[in-house]
Amino acid sequence: MRADSRRRLAAMGVDTWVRRGAGAGTAETAPPIGERSTESGREAGTPDRDGGPRVRLAPGDGRWLLVVDGAEADRHAALVDDVRGVLGTSQCRFARWADSDRSGVGLAELAGHGIQRVVSFTSDAVPAEVISAGPLSELARSPAARRELWSALRAHLEG
Repeated sequence: MRADSRRRLAAMGVDTWVRRGAGAGTAETAPPIGERSTESGREAGTPDRDGGPRVRLAPGDGRWLLVVDGAEADRHAALVDDVRGVLGTSQCRFARWADSDRSGVGLAELAGHGIQRVVSFTSDAVPAEVISAGPLSELARSPAARRELWSALRAHLEG
């Protein structure tokens, strides 16, 4: 992540995670949600003990949880910024789908973290309570997919 991006995020109060590089003592900023492949048709996350998917939350606050792949978020940062702008920059926090039933937080537990809505920007199959936006790469190239996303978000913003 570029230094100007880190400064802009810090000014907005957005935490970033730092991953130690392979070099001697160097550090690079990693996306707050890590990296995970997005195979089409896969179910979101590993089921928790109650059978629902789990998410790994990045630090932060906000009532909207955006579930994204870190590599995709980096490639489509402007689109992610647009979504955050619509929802309210301080109202968004990030996550990725958990790979284990022992990691992360179950969807039923998110209200205890102040989260009211979940939007998945992956190709994973998601439960009905999660807004499925599709992969960021598809949203970036398809005006119809963006219109569908804005319609879905508007319904939740007005309600």
